[in-house]
Amino acid sequence: MVWYNDRLGNDDVWARRVARDGTSAGPAFYISVGSGAERSYPNVAYNPQRNEYLVVWEQQDSHGFSVRGQRVSDTGNLIDVEIVFASNPNATTNCQQPAVAYATTKDRYLLVFRYDN
Repeated sequence: MVWYNDRLGNDDVWARRVARDGTSAGPAFYISVGSGAERSYPNVAYNPQRNEYLVVWEQQDSHGFSVRGQRVSDTGNLIDVEIVFASNPNATTNCQQPAVAYATTKDRYLLVFRYDN
C-alpha cells in the first residue's frame, strides 16, 4: 500500500508491503522524500511478470505540478532512480492526480493523469 504523509511541511510518499491476509509484511519505507516539494495522490500497480511495483504520484514544486514514479521490488527495495513521467517546463501547465495499472497481456503499465493547460 502507498500513502503520503506531511512530515515537517514536506509531503513524502511512503509504502508498506502487506500480506494476502492484510497483515503487515514489513516496516513502512520511503518511496520519495525530500524538502522543497510536496508529494500527493500516490497510486501503485503490481507487475507479476517482473515481480515489481510501480508507484506514481503528483509532485508540486516551484515549477508547478509533475507526475513522477518509482519502481519497487517485491522485497521493498527501490529499483533504479525516480522517473519523471510528465513535467511542467514552463509553469503554465499542470500534470496532476496520476493513476497506474498493469496490463499482463502486453507487459506494460498504463499511466493516466489530469493535464491542465
